[in-house]
Amino acid sequence: MPYSHLLRRILKNVEGAMGVGFVDYEGETVQLAGRLEDYAHRVHLACQSILLRDVSRVHENYQEFLSSVTCVYQDLTLAIKPLKGGYCLVVTLKHKRNLSKAVHYLEEAARELNQEL
Repeated sequence: MPYSHLLRRILKNVEGAMGVGFVDYEGETVQLAGRLEDYAHRVHLACQSILLRDVSRVHENYQEFLSSVTCVYQDLTLAIKPLKGGYCLVVTLKHKRNLSKAVHYLEEAARELNQEL
């Protein structure tokens, strides 16, 4: 898989990271990695892609563009990084674990992916 090294790097370097996914504009999983069950992870990633798309539409009206989105739930925290062409990266963390580190590694991976997209 061509992007697995980027996803594995995030999992390796961010304590508390449970899963990482690379998703297209329609919510289809391009690639995923982690300890989450495959089907549930794919559905989870699709939902985050749709969330990102909808939130981005609201902000376009104000000529603002999202650099990232963070969602905090009862047991999980998500960091979502928009990429070129409507793609995105999503990291799923145990609740509030190493969020700043996760965002840092998402930024690194995004720079590499955006060069290829």
